[in-house]
Amino acid sequence: MLRFLILLCCWLCHIGASVAALRLAPGDTSIALTADVAVLEDPGGSLSLADVQSRGADFLASKLKGDTALNLGYSSSVWWLRFEVEAGPEVPREWLLEVAFPTLDSVEYFGPGGEHLSTGDHLPFAARPLLHRNFVFPLHLSGAGANTVWLRVASEGTLTIPLRLWQAEAFWQKSNTSHAVLWVYFGMLLALALYNLLLWLSLRDQIYLTYVLFSVSMAVGQLSLNGLGNQFLWANLPGWGNLALAAGFAAAGLFGALFTRDFLQTRCNLPRLDGVVTGLAALFALCMVMSVLAPYRLAAILTSLTGVAFSLVAMFAGLRCWRAGQAGARTFLLAWTLLLIGVAITGLRNLNLLPTTFLSLHALQMGSALEMLLLSFAL
Repeated sequence: MLRFLILLCCWLCHIGASVAALRLAPGDTSIALTADVAVLEDPGGSLSLADVQSRGADFLASKLKGDTALNLGYSSSVWWLRFEVEAGPEVPREWLLEVAFPTLDSVEYFGPGGEHLSTGDHLPFAARPLLHRNFVFPLHLSGAGANTVWLRVASEGTLTIPLRLWQAEAFWQKSNTSHAVLWVYFGMLLALALYNLLLWLSLRDQIYLTYVLFSVSMAVGQLSLNGLGNQFLWANLPGWGNLALAAGFAAAGLFGALFTRDFLQTRCNLPRLDGVVTGLAALFALCMVMSVLAPYRLAAILTSLTGVAFSLVAMFAGLRCWRAGQAGARTFLLAWTLLLIGVAITGLRNLNLLPTTFLSLHALQMGSALEMLLLSFAL
């Protein structure tokens, strides 16, 4: 009886570990895989493919639905992912597997035909199986039975793993559209930076230079986050590509804090709050140094937390100045509220306190675009 109870408990612990194979239909061109993935944590990072293949019962189903991406937060463990795909006689055999989070340090792919491919932002861009800003692997399916795919993922940053199967034509159409949207965003940042640089050269007012540095730093962080920097700007500098995300956003926080002090004149108008803004600026500067000298994960977590805190302080300062009738404070408040929403959503998503959806994945980009336009009008 005791043995039966022990076996029953073990069976209950592994309920949900079995994930049914995904069966592809003839008309499928793009399929999110989150709901079809099983996950295994490897805290020591010592397991081989043969090890995890022998521990199939230890895998747990993701239990996520729709396009919600798998998000494991800031984790020092290695994570193994497994999914199975079945292709009927009328289904194409050639597919692309996209891991749409460019800041992952290491992604290893083990295909159903014994393929083993390695990539990640620690490696030069030319080492990728497909030259794309995201990590993309060719997947060949056999016609008989289920095809099992294994992924080994590790990262010092937030471990977000959006998985999707694509037909090649649909993938490149989507890729062209997303590239166009991203270049519009970065073109806007460049135009605002150049315009305010010209104003600074003409007027020699420090606030315009601070805005330019804020825009450039935000662009560096976003280029790293979206993978375009790794693809076009620092393709042969994987070391910098790994640091650019935390360093760029920490610098954006630093110059954003300095801009807030200058624009709202907190030293005169809000002397008590000015000390808080100055302290947060110093903390952002510390985050920049930590991104180079300290463990990356620590710098990334501290940058996320400081970003959320500073956005709240900046919004409160803008509200106080608006009530006092200060010129431009209302536009500043609206702009910073939009960025606050983006920063807060991104920070909470990085800490795995919010699910990873299209909105939470791109909230900072959307919020920063609107915020910089409004700040330029406020200036």
